[in-house]
Amino acid sequence: MNRRFTVRLRILFAVLAASMLISGFSASAALAAPRTVSPFGLNSHMLWGYSRTEITRELDAMSASGAAWLRIDVSWRGFETSKGVYDAALLGNLDFIVAEAAARGISVAPVVLAVPDWANGNQGRWTPPTNDQDFADFMRFMAARYSGKITYWELGNEVNETGFWNVDRAASPARYT
Repeated sequence: MNRRFTVRLRILFAVLAASMLISGFSASAALAAPRTVSPFGLNSHMLWGYSRTEITRELDAMSASGAAWLRIDVSWRGFETSKGVYDAALLGNLDFIVAEAAARGISVAPVVLAVPDWANGNQGRWTPPTNDQDFADFMRFMAARYSGKITYWELGNEVNETGFWNVDRAASPARYT
């Protein structure tokens, strides 16, 4: 590492440390302070095989950071394995995450993605459903199940990108709205 860069880095750290001390920064005081609604949150992939211990540890870290939002992937193809048939284990894990997040003052904002093969004729997870009513039915089920627990749902991940929404880019906004 270049000596000039090392010196600048040390000066930066010293200035930051002094600023924290001067401003009266205290991690324990920040954690103990009453939380107002924060616009800050984190994205996590807790439904991708995390154990409940790992979920709890991650939620504790999020809470300690002051984050008030958890953006989490909800795979339609994983949750509804065939029309009207839902994966009980995934639903149980999402129930656990929603309850544990709420206990820490964290709101969950799921991003629903990945179309099941049965809904689009096996065209792949990023190709829209053949019948939009299938997606509407799934969302109705999820909204009813989490009524009063989840307020906001993100419908699709980066649907402006053909990598996540396999339609002609010019038609994409019309297709997902």
